[in-house]
Parts: sequence; structure tokens; C-alpha cells
Amino acid sequence: MDLGTVLCCSLGAAVGGLLYASYKLGLLYRLFHKAETKSSRHGGESVAEVLRDHGIKFVFTLVGGHISPILVACEKLGIRIVDTRHEATAVFAADAVARLSGTVGVAAVTAGPGLTNTVTAVKNAQMAESPLLLIGGAAATLLQGRGALQDIDQLSLFKPLCKFCASVRSVREIVPTLRKALAIAQSGTPGPVFIEFPIDTLYPYHVVEKEFSPKGTPKGIMGKITAWYLHNHLTNLFAGAWEVRDISPLPVHVPQATDQEVQRCVELVSRAKKPLILLGSQVTLPPTSADDIRKALESLSIPCFLGGMSRGMLGKDSPLHIRQNRRDTLKEADLVLLAGTVCDFRLSYGRVLNRRSKIIAVNRDKTQLLKNSDIFWKPTVAIQGDVGSFLLRLSKGLAGHKFPEDWSQNLKDGDRVKEKANRAKAEEKTERHLNPLNVLHHVDELMSEDSIIVADGGDFVGSAAYILKPRGPLCWLDPGAFGTLGVGGGFALGAKLCRPDSEVWIVYGDGSLGYTVAEFDTFTRHKTPVIALVGNDACWSQISREQVPLLGSNVACGLAFTDYHIVADGYGGKGHLIGREDESQFDEIKDFYAAEVQRIRGLRFFPSGSRMASVVTVKTEKRPAPDSEDGETVAKKARKLLPSLKTKRAPELVLVIGTGVSSAVAPQVPALRSWKGLIQALLDAANDFDLLEEEESRRFQKSLQEDKNLVHVAHDLIQKLSPRTGNVRSTFFKDCLYEVFDDLECKMEHAGKHLLRSVLQLMESGALVLTTNFDNLLEIYAAHQGTKLESLDLTDEKKVLEWAQEKRRLSVLHIHGVYTNPSGIVLHPAGYQNVLRNTEVMREIQKLYETKSFVFLGCGRTVDDTTFQALFLEAVKHKSDLEHFMLVRREDVGEFKKLRDNMLDKGIKVISYGNEYADLPEYFERLANEICNRDVVTNGCDSRS
Repeated sequence: MDLGTVLCCSLGAAVGGLLYASYKLGLLYRLFHKAETKSSRHGGESVAEVLRDHGIKFVFTLVGGHISPILVACEKLGIRIVDTRHEATAVFAADAVARLSGTVGVAAVTAGPGLTNTVTAVKNAQMAESPLLLIGGAAATLLQGRGALQDIDQLSLFKPLCKFCASVRSVREIVPTLRKALAIAQSGTPGPVFIEFPIDTLYPYHVVEKEFSPKGTPKGIMGKITAWYLHNHLTNLFAGAWEVRDISPLPVHVPQATDQEVQRCVELVSRAKKPLILLGSQVTLPPTSADDIRKALESLSIPCFLGGMSRGMLGKDSPLHIRQNRRDTLKEADLVLLAGTVCDFRLSYGRVLNRRSKIIAVNRDKTQLLKNSDIFWKPTVAIQGDVGSFLLRLSKGLAGHKFPEDWSQNLKDGDRVKEKANRAKAEEKTERHLNPLNVLHHVDELMSEDSIIVADGGDFVGSAAYILKPRGPLCWLDPGAFGTLGVGGGFALGAKLCRPDSEVWIVYGDGSLGYTVAEFDTFTRHKTPVIALVGNDACWSQISREQVPLLGSNVACGLAFTDYHIVADGYGGKGHLIGREDESQFDEIKDFYAAEVQRIRGLRFFPSGSRMASVVTVKTEKRPAPDSEDGETVAKKARKLLPSLKTKRAPELVLVIGTGVSSAVAPQVPALRSWKGLIQALLDAANDFDLLEEEESRRFQKSLQEDKNLVHVAHDLIQKLSPRTGNVRSTFFKDCLYEVFDDLECKMEHAGKHLLRSVLQLMESGALVLTTNFDNLLEIYAAHQGTKLESLDLTDEKKVLEWAQEKRRLSVLHIHGVYTNPSGIVLHPAGYQNVLRNTEVMREIQKLYETKSFVFLGCGRTVDDTTFQALFLEAVKHKSDLEHFMLVRREDVGEFKKLRDNMLDKGIKVISYGNEYADLPEYFERLANEICNRDVVTNGCDSRS
């Protein structure tokens, strides 16, 4: 390489370096774009102009110096500034505006802690797919990372939560960055976006200059270089800042289904006899109006379940809207359209879908569209596209097509039956306070036709969700899939501002109220009257209901019976306290609200009772009391414990658990109610998984209907599906089993768990347990309590012998050999024959009936069961001299009296524990405590209550 070449390369490198340095320092840009140093304009004005041209009417905020120019400029342009008492409320309010208005909701908060306070609300908006712009202040551009006040890495915090994050580095970037962010928020799957504005990009040039300018004349070469750099940076911040720019909205991209996809769906739906639509929140997104979607659904005439923001889409009392029995309906449907509905925990991850059904899934988000499809379900057609537009095109393609009316009518009839039963519960009298279900029914009747319902709570709101009926589309607001508490204040604020003429009702639990109670000051200051209904039971009941039976403690679940109505008065609203003695005030208060709202323009605040007890801020009852003959509520008198039973010691008892206990502990599982129910459930599961030929299925169904020798029918079905004798994979029977007993532990009733806890208490204290059941509810419950129980069946003679000799105290003997366990069901109709032929085992088993007291729970005809008789009764003499006990409902005593001689001959006394099954857990709990507490130290009993 010669010297000329070297010089040319060096010169080129030098020129390139100078050009790059000039670019980075902004010198090249400033050759064509000047900084208007005399202008008094500021970056906040650019923000306000873009927001106005994008149709933004509200900016929610909690004021801070970093963002003051934005707030002032917005106010001057007619954008309403609504300040809240917590930054999270500002974001929740913006979320509500986005959902109800079809535009982007906007919240502006200050730097550092102002932004960190919004994290939960932004995540909620992300999961609820709400288009939302979060504007955040930030430290000056030159001071970031140098320890400035409230300076943190905000972009890293919000990148996982937002579709788009940006930091504005100069005033000229404000307009294009905002336009891009607003378009991204609404495109594809909507969601939150975040822009941080360093404080020096928002204030006027002369204000920022004062902060940048040296205090005195720079000294030395480094001082002069520093002063030049600061001046250059200041000039770059404002270069080209006020040049005319396009501030109109950018195009929004909304994914659409292809014509081929729509046509295929038209063909699938047209062939369906029992189609079903599950609507999710995406159906309410622009560009399709809610009225057009409602008309399309009515044209389709397909029964619909509505979830999330789609509640109310069909109005209050549409014949197409099905509210109850969703799980059973999904099993029966031959085609299911998931219109924005996701197969997450709300659909048991897809396990509730019938594998024989055709599944059409439509969702803007590909991840949500196919969630869990690799495990529990498979879509027949999966479309990444807008749900509302798809429904309109599907309706057009099916114009004139009629579906069988009996399908929709049968589902609606099922709704009426379930709702009638729920209404009956609401009419039950409670011992001291109002029945909360009745309160909610009353409120539903009071609500006007333009009401918007905001749901914020757990236990009480759970009841409200199936009692209160949204009057129309976009009349229901709840947090969505994230299940966030504390949305009430912000959602109600945004809703009232969007629809000032509508009634806005917040349904609170007393726990969730604590998050946003200060926002009643916001309602008063901004003249946005709302009605708050507060379910007060002084407890985090949704947690307590599981924590107490599972862990034996109510720690951290208790609250106080706070006078929330006084809190409302303190914030400038009007509070009302309603108890049983003034129940009629609901109508009076509603009338008062309507008359006074325009004059006072303040809050109307109704605290009410808990889900299971009272109304308002009064002490509550967890369980309704029965009515007396004259209609007055009477206190329940506990049944006395039979002295000859309560004086027993735990090691003297053998507890016999029958199917009556199982069906009451988990009444939602039909397979637990009877042998026939179990076989039918297994047969349905086998059919769902296409494990049986049609002829085989009909044969089993016929045998089941004839009700002949059900044990053998079950045996044949299980053998058919067994890897040992059938021709199917080894996992198929487990699949059927898990389908039948899916989430069994989650379906146990609260009272039933109390009963199981008492059984476990006696068992740990020395009582033996055997069951005629085919489930292992007791074992499942014990596992949650940290106690491992072993399930035994009669095919294992050695273990049965050890159980009878009391060497396997923490074991449950299933005398039919039928029970669920982690690996399946064991069943053989003659499984006890080996035990009967083993004289040693039989001697020990029969000794139990002669030396201990059997206590029968939910057993009914157990003593007439051939297996039970062969094991305990046939070889035992002088049974009438023994002392055993059968606990039954009072109404069943008469039936057992007919068998009195038979029962007494077997040494069994019949005892009534109360009028209804709900009395058994309390009765048996007292009995267990009485037995175990008699001599805690001597007997080593567990005296838990």
C-alpha cells in the first residue's frame, strides 16, 4: 500500500468520524432546522395537540412537577384533567374510558414512585387488552443515571407490560412518538403503551436554559468545553421543535379473517345441531359497534354464554343468553365458537370442551388463540382476526339458516330451574341480618335501564356476578383475567365521565373497598356521582372459606365492622347504613339519590351485607338460618349428643363412610352420587375420547338403563378400558378418570370439608375408617391438611389384616375395592372372596364388629350390602347385644323405623343429627371434639375445632 492510499484512507476515516460526531451532536440536523430560542411554547403543548386530534377527552392524573406542562396544555385545549388520589386509580379510570369509548385511555403520572404505583393497573390493562397510553415524567435527559430525584430505569420496568415503550429525547420527537404509540395501542391486540417525557422536553426553552447554563463564566479549557456541550445539547433539544407536523391519527391495523376461513366456518356451523357461542371481551373492541354485533348474534340464533366485557351484549333478558350450567352445556354441544374466549383457568385450560365437538376459535392474539391447545383441546378452525367483524360475516353467510329451537329452549329451561333455586336461597331468612342474595336481587330490580355495573371484590361480587343483570352492551366492568382488587374507584370514575347520564353502581366487598375508599373524595370534587354497594362481613371471606378448613387458621383474614357510611360522609358524599330493621330504605334511598344528584352532585354510598349474611356495615352471619312456621327467623337449637356415643373414645370407633357423604361433600360431581352416576360418567368420558365403538357404547348404555348388576357393568367397562385386558393405550383409562374427577378438591363444599376434617380428627386419634365409596375424597382432603392416608382394597389380604389389627391407623379401607387414586380405579366384583377364604383375616375383621362401635355416616342401605354383610355380619353372633350408631336426617328416621327390628338385630341405634344434611357437619364436629377433648393428654387426641 503506497503513501497516497494511506493518506486517502486516513482522510476518509477522519471525514467519516467528523460526520458521525456531527450527527451525534446534532450539528448536521441544525444546518436545516433551527431552535427558536425566543419562543415561549413548550413540549406539553405538542402532547396536548396530538391527544386532541386523536379524540382524547380525558386525561387522568395525580399531579407532579415532571408532567405539569402536559396537564396545563391539555386543559387549555379543552381536554378534561381529572386528578385522583392514587396513580393506580388514574390508570384504572383510563382503562374504563378505553373500554367504553372505543378510544385510547390516557393517564399521566410523575416520575419514579408515581410510575411504580401504576404497575398493577398497567398489567391489568395488558391482560384485559385495553388500549391505554401511560405518560410518565422522567429526570432531565442529561441527568438520567446520575442520581437525580426520582430517577430510575423506567423503560425496563414497563417493557414487559406494554406493547411499545419509548423515551422522548428531544421536543421534535414528541409528535411522531405519540402518533406511533397511539396507533400501536389500538392495532392488533389492543394494549397499553408507555412514553416517558424527560422534564427538559416539556418546559419552555428559557426555563430549561436556566437549568443548563453555568452559574458563572467558564474557566479553563474543560470548563469551556463543558459549557459548549451543555449549550449544544440545549439547542438540540429544541431544534425543529415548532415546525409544522402532521398530528392526525395513523392507520390502525385490525387483523381480519380471510374469506376462505369464514366460508369454512359457515359450513361447519350450518351442519351443527347443538351449536354454542362463548363470547369474550374482544367482541366489544372497535371497529364493529356493539349494536351491530348484537343484531348479528340475534340473527344467528345460537345460544351464547357471555364473559368479561361481553356481559350485557344481548340485553337483560335475551332468550339466547344462557347464564347457568356452562360446564354441562359444553359437554353436550356439537360445535363451540370461542369468540374471543381464551382456554385459560376460566375454561379449565380447555378441559371442559367436548373432544368430539367442532371447535372454532377466533382471537386477535395468536398466543391466546391457541393457549393450551397442545394439551387439552384442539381447534377445528383457528382464526387470528377481529371477533366482531367475524361474527358479522358469519351471520351474513348463515342468513336464513335455522337451528333446532329445542336446543336453545332446553338450555333456557335449565337456566330457569337453576335461577329459581338461587332465588329460593335468597328468600331464606338469616338469624340476625339481611340475606345478601336477597339484597342483590333487590338491587337488580332497583337499577335503571341505563345502569353501568362495576365489579370490585371477591366473595360478595361473586354472588353479584350471577344475580345482577347488565342492561345492555358495555354496561359491565370487571378487572378481567388478572382478577385485580381495587379497580372500583377508577372504573366508576371513567364510566361516569363517559356516560354522565347513566347510573354507575360499584359493587364492593369490604376488603376491596379499602383500596380506593379515598376516591370518594375524587367523585365529590369532580361532581361524578356514583352509587357504591359494599358487602361488609368484616372478613376476606373468599380466602377464609378455603384457608380455615385447609389450614385450620383464620389468620390475616379478619377485618373490622367499619362504619363505611361515615367515611362517605367525611369525603363529601352521603352514606346510608341499612340493616334488617330498615330494609325498606333501599327504595327510599334510590329515590333520594335520583332527586338530589343534580343538586348535590356528590357520592351516594350504600354499604351492604356479605355474600352469606348481612347488609351494610353490621356484623354478619355466614349461613342462613331456617324459618319458623310463622315466618320469623329462629335461632337453631343444636341437637344433643347421645350420651352413649359421645362418651366413646376414638380408638373404640370404626367410622363407615357412605356415598351420602361424598355426594354432599362434592355435589357438583354427578359421578359421586351413586354407582349409576359413576358408570354413566365413565361411559360419557370414554365416548368423549372416542374409546368405544358405537355398538359397544350402546350395549353399555342399555345395561346401565336396565339397572341390572351395576357392579358387573362397571367392571366390564373398566376392563374394556384397562391396559391389562383392553386394546387401548395404558393412559386412556386415566384420561377417563381425570375427566370424571377433574379438579375434585376444588369442588368440595365448605361444610363438607368440615365433616371430612372431623373424620380426620378422629382418625388421627385412633378411630378406624372404612368406606363403601368409590372415591377418595377423604384422602384428597387429608393431603391438603398435610396428612398422607393410604387407600386399601380387599384384594390385598396382608394390608387388610394389618388394618384390622390397627397397625395401619392412617389407612382407609374401601370394601368394594373401588376408589380413585393417582393411578386409577381398582374394581373386581368378587374382590372380597380372597378375604372371605382367609380365616385369619376374617377373624380379625369380625372381631371389630364385636368389640368396637361402628358409626355410619351417609350410608343408607350399607348394612344390607352383600359385601358388608359377608365381612361383618354373617358370622357374628349376638349382634343385638352390640352398640353401633347410624346418623340420619330427621325425615329419614321414619324410613329406618320400618327397618327397626332389622337394625336393632344388627346392634344399630338410629340417631337424628338434624333436619337437613347441612346440620351433619356441625353435629359431627361437636361429637368429634367431645370425644377427643375428654382426655387430650391421656389419649393423645387432636382437639382442633
